[in-house]
Amino acid sequence: MPTYLSLTIGPVNKILDAAKSTREIWVASYFLTKITKIAIDEIAKIKDIELLSPVILNDAKPRYGAGVYPDR
Repeated sequence: MPTYLSLTIGPVNKILDAAKSTREIWVASYFLTKITKIAIDEIAKIKDIELLSPVILNDAKPRYGAGVYPDR
């Protein structure tokens, strides 16, 4: 039987509500994206684990910046 792991980063609303300018909103989004990327990279290093989301296609153009891992 498969085992699933769910990971939540947040609270997103509190982080974004603290932003007072467009620049701060972008930085907050980038920060959440970076945290997600680090978590995904660490989980992917574990043997016998298949990541279901985010789906990373070999021929997909890489995305950089903020909002790279949308909420599912």
